[in-house]
Formats: sequence, structure tokens, C-alpha cells
Amino acid sequence: MEEKKTNRFSKVIHKLFGKMRYFLIPLILSVVFMTCVNFVGRYVYTTNLNLIYTSFVSNNIYDVFINNSGKMLAVEGDIDQGSTEIVDLASGRTESFYGGNLQSKLKNVDIQGSYQGNDLIIGDDGYLYYSVSVWTDDLAWLKSEKILKLSSDFKYQGTVCTVEPDDSMIRRYQRVGNISYYDDSLYFAVLDNDGVFHYKINTKTNDVDISKLFATGEDGIFTGSVYTYNDKFFHVLSDGSCHMVDFDGNEDVVIYTPSNDTDSKDYILLSKFCMIQNEIYALDSLSQKVYKINDGKLTKILDLADYYAVETLQYMRDSNRVHLNTYQNKLYVSGMDGLLICDQSGITEQEVAFYITRFDTILSILYCFVRLVAVLSVIGIVINIFIRKKNLMFKQLVTIIPCCMIMSLLMFYNIFTYAEKLQIKQTESELQAVTELVSTELDEFDFTGMNINDEETSKKYKQLNDILDKITIYNSSDWSKLYSFEVGRRNAAGEVKTIAFHDKTVVPNSILLTVPTDDEFAEKGSGNRKIIIDSQISNYIFAESNIGDGISSYAPIYDKDGNITAYLYIRTDILEFENQRLELAAELFKGVFIMSAVIILVITILTIKLTTTIKKTTRTVSEIAKGDFGVRTQYKSDDELGEICNQVNTMAENLEELFDEKDETEKFYYKFVPEKFKELLGKDKFTDLQLGDAESKDITVLFCDIRSFSINSEIMTAKENFEFVNAIFGKAGPIVRKHNGFVDKYIGDAVMALFENADDAVACGIELYKEIALSDELAESLKMVDINIGVGIHSGMARIGIVGEDERLSGTVISDTVNLSSRFESLTKQYQTAMIISKDTIDRMKDPDSVNIRYLGMITAAGVNDARAIFEVLDCLPDEERKVKMANTSDFREAIRLFQLGRRSEALNRLSLIKEKNQADYVVDMYYNYISSLSAEDKSNVIRFDKK
Repeated sequence: MEEKKTNRFSKVIHKLFGKMRYFLIPLILSVVFMTCVNFVGRYVYTTNLNLIYTSFVSNNIYDVFINNSGKMLAVEGDIDQGSTEIVDLASGRTESFYGGNLQSKLKNVDIQGSYQGNDLIIGDDGYLYYSVSVWTDDLAWLKSEKILKLSSDFKYQGTVCTVEPDDSMIRRYQRVGNISYYDDSLYFAVLDNDGVFHYKINTKTNDVDISKLFATGEDGIFTGSVYTYNDKFFHVLSDGSCHMVDFDGNEDVVIYTPSNDTDSKDYILLSKFCMIQNEIYALDSLSQKVYKINDGKLTKILDLADYYAVETLQYMRDSNRVHLNTYQNKLYVSGMDGLLICDQSGITEQEVAFYITRFDTILSILYCFVRLVAVLSVIGIVINIFIRKKNLMFKQLVTIIPCCMIMSLLMFYNIFTYAEKLQIKQTESELQAVTELVSTELDEFDFTGMNINDEETSKKYKQLNDILDKITIYNSSDWSKLYSFEVGRRNAAGEVKTIAFHDKTVVPNSILLTVPTDDEFAEKGSGNRKIIIDSQISNYIFAESNIGDGISSYAPIYDKDGNITAYLYIRTDILEFENQRLELAAELFKGVFIMSAVIILVITILTIKLTTTIKKTTRTVSEIAKGDFGVRTQYKSDDELGEICNQVNTMAENLEELFDEKDETEKFYYKFVPEKFKELLGKDKFTDLQLGDAESKDITVLFCDIRSFSINSEIMTAKENFEFVNAIFGKAGPIVRKHNGFVDKYIGDAVMALFENADDAVACGIELYKEIALSDELAESLKMVDINIGVGIHSGMARIGIVGEDERLSGTVISDTVNLSSRFESLTKQYQTAMIISKDTIDRMKDPDSVNIRYLGMITAAGVNDARAIFEVLDCLPDEERKVKMANTSDFREAIRLFQLGRRSEALNRLSLIKEKNQADYVVDMYYNYISSLSAEDKSNVIRFDKK
């Protein structure tokens, strides 16, 4: 048995896939393998910490945060796109890991617009707190900043806080600084043009406390940046000094003041503060050195230049990839591919944390091999499908459409490359004009002394920043969205330091700005101002990342004597410029796609036109085989296909003529034996019926008989008799079929109909009486005053089958159900009612309350021993007669009940009461007379009918 099942399964697989199964199995195995590898992750080890990352080259650590409980949160790559894990420093084990896109993980977060991650920490409560900036859909302006709460498995738990921007100013840069966790609260600062606000959020109650505004001083010195550590805020001011402030500002300690000689190469910009037992540690982001601060003096603890190349140091400074954390009174310094652990004596442990192991190399090669197997398997499956497919049009389209798509993609690439060059040239021309305009506005600005960060520098910085704001963020021109503006000045060491930045508050002289030399301006510059345009554009289609692409311009700023006093640097905004390129690519792709679709459509139409005739002919033959001989194939050409079509059409005509004659004979036969009859016997064709076939069915039988037909037939000729009967039957047959029944036979002046549903039978009987007995039009057409019929209905089991002999067969129904139905129809004469149904029929009705009926008592019909309860249907009667009978229904029912209980005097009293109310009818009188005539010895409470 098992062997048969195996063979059957093999046959099904072979029929469905053929030789394709040899490609399908490797493809499935490859997909399973790659899924498992991506799910489990690929391991890259440290010497002690055993960190897990998914990337093979793990030298791109974006962020590291250690909480007071010793849980380390590490983010590899971009904070939104890279892998993230939580490590227990005590055990060195990874507690939670997520190796995918964090934004896709949080795609169901209810944030209107695009968002970008800024900071991610883990609190002592085990939850993650994620600082994000929410942008407009076109990524042009910042809408708001939010702090999201995540579980340890990186699932969204809610929004802790939302910081809305000032309505009077549109922004491109975040105002929320780094966030810290301390004593069940989150701390962060919001930096504004007017000053700084401290935020404190209770993570248990989500209560938000906002401090007073730490405003820019009257002397013009302002806060350039704020860093938080635990519950302390470190304000770095525009004069280069640093203050440690508590939440309310009650404690404000100046922890560092730079020397006035800021033109020297030893200018220090402190950032990334932390504390160990009240000792403050800070990072100089310019030199990448870590200092300990004591009494306003700096003591070098660590120089990252000892561990990194100069190029890497520059990248780490620009991208802010160095982080300070503390744990167990030790300083943890993380930077890209290393984790350094320090105490007061210096480096105690060095973890070169992320390197490729031999296992990863083998896994990488195996992974590439599996991907190659998957690609080859897909190619094999496509070729196999192409070979197995017998559809000519499919083969043509599968060949032509890929060729068209490849040509379209090549066309798109060439057109986009050309259009991109035009866009770049247009942007360069616009940037030339903008640079000329802005640099002219800044001419003769007094830059004296701005190389020194002091009170005067801060005032001039604000003036310069206001000028840039008016030109840019307060400007409604479209070009103001595309560019960012920066002004720098050369110091005594020859370095150009940023002294102003539009839409961004920074400490003057804190950013190193690379600009051409004066000789380069003179040699390469264009225009009266000697503007230099620098375009750094990578291939948009094939580049791994275009996020750094952009066009920059450099221009000197002159004093009133014509000497260069500062430099203007303008660059296309990264997101806006990328968005413009994306829109250009989308528009061109849409155009090329439409053109390709039109070409493919034309090719498809030509292919369809070529194959349609063959398909039509095939369908015609198929329809003929199914028995449709009226189909034809239309083809006007006299070629070989035309000859085939003509021969098929001729065959169809001959078969149609032959089968039309057969169908006419069969249709005529159906008039003698209802088609429904064979369905009840479970036969598909009449030729399947055989003598003796029979089935037991629960059916409802309806008898309808014409009253006084014998008397009427005596005064009619034979022709008139047939016309009269056929007119009645012509009404009855369609009504029966309308109510899902069928006429089993016509018996003289009576109709016998069968129904599978009792509700249909009762509804049919009501309509029969209305359309025949109450129809004046029918009586008038037959030249009679009126036509009277009686309807009897009974339900029960019946034997339906074929009787007769070999030369003469007939379908019939044999059962007491048929006899009782006929008897009930006869009782309509005795009771002078229109329609009588049995209780068996009422019990089978789905909705008996939808019909108005009147109980007529228990009777025994002729030839039947069992007593049956019968009911009169009132809905078929004329309105006046129906109202009279409905009025006495309740009393009449009670009278019959009393009679059946043997309480005859009470029954007569009840019937007398009906008469006194003028509600009597024939049935009431009949029962009154019948009960009155019974002798005392006759104890029967059932009316017996001995005659049919």
C-alpha cells in the first residue's frame, strides 16, 4: 500500500514538474540554507566579549551605550539600517540581537512622514529608548523629534515624548541632544536659537518636566551644544568654555575655559562627557583625545591616534563615531572596530572587537556558492518551463519580452545619464548664481577677531548667522531648500574653521572646513568672484550608496579693501539633492516603462494575431467535442490556416444537422417523461434509466382536480373537451415549474405534481387556485361563468421508479402519500373548500406561519385506516370569504378540539356562538349538523369518509 502511494506521488511530481524537479530541489535547499543563515546570524568573536554581528567586515560601529546595570547596547553601521545587539558585560553573552533594518522593524509605528534615528540607549529598566527625527515626505524639513520606547527584543512600546519645532522657523537639523538614563528617568536637552531647555521624563509614569530656558546671555555668548550624562547637562558655549549644569540650573559649574590663543593648533572642542566618582572625562572631537578634567585643567588619558590611521581618525571625527561610557569605575571608549577599557593608569584592556574568523570565511564562500546554485536553479527552471510549454505565443513572448525589457533598461540608463548631466549642469549654473549672490551680501562684513571664541565672537557669529537665515531658511524661493551654507575663516595655523552655519547652532571655530587655497581660487575660479564648483557625483544606478553625492561651491568673501577675509561654502542638501535625482529617475523610468509597455503591447498583439486563428480552431474543435455544433471559426484568408478552418466548419455543420434531429427527438421525449424524474433517480441521461430503477424520497404530492368536469364534458364536444382541459393544464404546468416542482402525470381532468420542498408545494397550490378558479379572464376565454378546482397536498416517503416492460416503460410514484394527497383533494368537495393540506406537510414547511390556515379536524379517508389531521389553506380564497373564515378560526378550532375530547355539547355551544356572530360558513354548519346527528352510542370523534 505504501509503495503504491509512493509511486502515485512520484507520478504527480513528474507530471507537474518533469525534469524541472532536478532544479527545483536544489533551489528549495538553497533558499532554506540562506534563510537559516540570515535567521541565526553569522558570528564574529571578540577575545572576551563574544559579540555577535551579521556583517563579515565589522569595523563600522556606529554607537555603543552601557547602562548602570552592565548592559551594553552596540549598533553596527547606520543606526537605522545596521545590526543591533544587547550584551551583558558581566557574562559576555548576547541577550538580544536584531540583524535587520530597524525602521522596517518599526514600520507600524504611527509616525506621519519619514523618520531617521539619532540616538539609541538602554535603560536600567531593560527598555530601549530611541530618539528619531521625523521629516516631511520630501525629506526637506524637520517636522518633529520623538523619543520612542522599545522592548529588549526591539518591539515598539509607545512614544515617550514629542518635541515640536518652533512654528516661526523651518529646520533641517535636530534640536534634541543625546539622551541618558538615570534613576528611572530620561534626560536630554533641546537646543534652540533662544537658548536651551532641559527635559526630564519619568519612565514609569511618562511625566515630562521641562526646565526653565537657559537663554543666551546679554553678552552674546550662547550655548553651541549640550551633552547629557546621567542627570547632568554639559553646556559647551560659543566662547569654548564648558559648564556642568543640573536639571533646574541650581548647580552651574564652569569645568573648563580655553585659553585665548585659539588660533593655535591646540584648540580644543570638548564633547561626549562622562563621570566616574565625580571625575569628569571628555572627548576632544578635533584631536580625538580623551581627557580627564580636574579644576579646569585637562589631563590626557588616551590618544586614539595611537590606534587608528589618520584617515580613519578624520572619518571618526566627521561621523562622530567615538563614545564614552563607564562601568564598574572604568572608562569604556568605543570607536568603530575597537573597545578600549581604561582606568587612571591608562589602557588596561584592549578589545579589537570585530574581525573575520576562519569560520566566517568558510561560511562566506559557502554562502556565495549556495546563491550561485540558487541562480542556476532558477535559470534551469525557466528553461525547463520554456521547453515543456507547448503554447506558441508563450514561447514567443518569453523570448521577445525579456529582450525588450533589456533594451528598455539600457535606454533608460542612457537617457537618465544624459538627463542627469543636464540636471547637474543646471544645478551648477544655479549654484554659481546663488554663490555670487550670497557672497556679495557678506562682503565688507567685519570678521575682525572672529578667530577667537569670546564675547565679541559670539555677537558677530549671531549677526552672521542671522544674515544666512534671512537668505536661506526665511527665504521662500525654491532654491533655498536645496542648499546648505557655511562661512569659514582661516586661522594663524592655516586651517579654515567654521564661524557660521545656517539653520544650525554650533560653537564657532569648532568645525574644520576644507576650502581651496587663494592660489587655487586665482587659478581655477570662474567669474568675477573666482567661484570654484566641485561636483562629487557617483553613478546613481550602480553605486552602492549615493547618500554622499552633491555639488559644492567655494567663494572668497572680500573686505572693503578687496582682501579675502573669509570663505563661503555652499553645498546641495544631501537629502534634497538625492530626492531630486530620485524624482528624475522615477519620471524617466515611468516614461521608458510606458514606451516599453507600448512596444510589448504591439508585439503581443502581433503575436496574438498570429496564434489566435490556431487557438480559435482548437477551441472550435473542443466545443464540437463537447457537443456545441453551432460554433464556427472565422478566417478570411485562403492560406493553409483558412483551409483548416473551412474543413472544421464543414464538419461542424454536418454534425450540427445530425444532432439537431437527435435533440428534437429527445426534447419531444422529455415532454412525456419529466427531466426532473431522472434527477430524482440520480441518473445523468435518460438512456441510463432501466426497468426496476427506484429510489425512496421524502416528497410532497399535489393533486389538482377540475370540479364538475363530467357535467361540463357532457355538453361539450370532444374537441371542446380537449381545448378546455389543455387550457387548464396550460396554466397549471408553468405554475408548477415556477415553484420548483414538476408534473408527474395528467390524469383525465386532474394534475399530479411532485415537489421536494413542502413550502414550494403550498405556494404552488395557492397560485393554482388564484390563477384558475378566481381568474375571470380564463373563464371568459373558455366561455364559462366560472371554473372551480380543488387542491389537495400531502407529504411523506414515496417510492419513485420505472415500471412497465421491456417495450414500454413509464415513470411513476407508488406510495400512500400519493393516495392521501388524492383523497385530500377529494375532501375539498365534501368540505366545500379550495385547498386542503395535511399536518405532515405543515411539519415539513420551513415557514408554516407565513400561510394562513384553519384546522379542519381529524379524518379517516376512504381506504386509509390511520386518522389524519387536515387544514384548510385560506390564502387562496377571495378577500370576503377569507375574512369570514379567519374570524372564526380560533373558535372553530376550539369547537373541534372539544368534539375530539368527547365534549359534544360544549362543541355545539361553541359552534352556535360562531353562528350567532354571523361568522359561520359551510364547514361550521357541516360540523354542527354532523355532531348533532350523532347518537349517544356513537363515541367516535373522527369524521370517517367511506367514499372517494
